[in-house]
Amino acid sequence: AISLNGNKTLTIRGHVTLVLTAGPGVPALEVTGNAAILIPDGSSLTLYAEGDIKIAGNGLGNANAQPISCLIWGTGTAPGAQALQIAGNGALKTVVYAPNAILKINGNGDVMGSMIAQEITLVGNAAFHYDEALSRREHNTPYGITKWREISTAAGRAGYEDLFRGW
Repeated sequence: AISLNGNKTLTIRGHVTLVLTAGPGVPALEVTGNAAILIPDGSSLTLYAEGDIKIAGNGLGNANAQPISCLIWGTGTAPGAQALQIAGNGALKTVVYAPNAILKINGNGDVMGSMIAQEITLVGNAAFHYDEALSRREHNTPYGITKWREISTAAGRAGYEDLFRGW
């Protein structure tokens, strides 16, 4: 597990793969306070974790233009047993693939990339922007986005309330 708090900083240089072996329900990665993980331009991070991930505070700063340079793989196999939280005020460029995780994005954070989770919740002023360049990244993937329409107002979402109630 990795725990960064206070003013601690972890800088990723080169192409780094981290495999965090903390089990389900246990913190695998925690970034809080003024702590940060920094990925300079030209570097990349691939992170595998079965345990919980919390990125808050100054969070994870990816100076690369492409979200694909920061991959977070949630490897939990039990539905809902892994929690991922992205909070804070920064902009995060990442690709998260955690099909059995509960993902919560809150605060004033702005996330750009793609997110796959069992459940995704945006709270507060959180924002998410799908990076359309990711749809052209892989050619042998069985699933992909064929149509995207951003519904950003309460009035726009009102027409879909009955459809999604109980999810």
